[in-house]
Amino acid sequence: IIGGTGLNGGNSFIDSFAFGDGDAGDIFISVRDLQMSDNSRLATAASSTFETALANAGDITVTANSVSIDGSSSLTSAVDQGIGRAGTITLTVFDLLSMTDASLSTDSGVNGQGGSILVQGGATPASNASSKVGGSLGVALEDSFITASGRNGTAGSVGVVRPTISAETSAI
Repeated sequence: IIGGTGLNGGNSFIDSFAFGDGDAGDIFISVRDLQMSDNSRLATAASSTFETALANAGDITVTANSVSIDGSSSLTSAVDQGIGRAGTITLTVFDLLSMTDASLSTDSGVNGQGGSILVQGGATPASNASSKVGGSLGVALEDSFITASGRNGTAGSVGVVRPTISAETSAI
């Protein structure tokens, strides 16, 4: 999804899923504002009934001025079984990431590799159109978590770049 003034979703889903050998597709969203509520989900997943299956989850990339995620909503990339790789979740936010009762997570399968999560402040245009200045990202978390985990495989990493963070009963 590219363009528009915003993506507002309550109890909405955008999923990319692969079963067996094969890869799930990527999700790419670039909007002015992203608002997710009431169990909304952006998810990529790969699953198999065989521990030796090679299936990779897709990446999730979101670019927005502000992102608000609440009401048990989530961005998730996971491999359920097999030796595949969970996708990477990248949020580039120019102003504020607000999460209340929400999650960003990646998880590896039985022997898979966990995906990484990167939350970064976006560059804002300077007066000279050929240069950019780094944005300062505000991050407000309440009853939320950002986690990259691995069961038997390798966990991914979590990075938050240029943040001002307020975390209340939350975990990164």
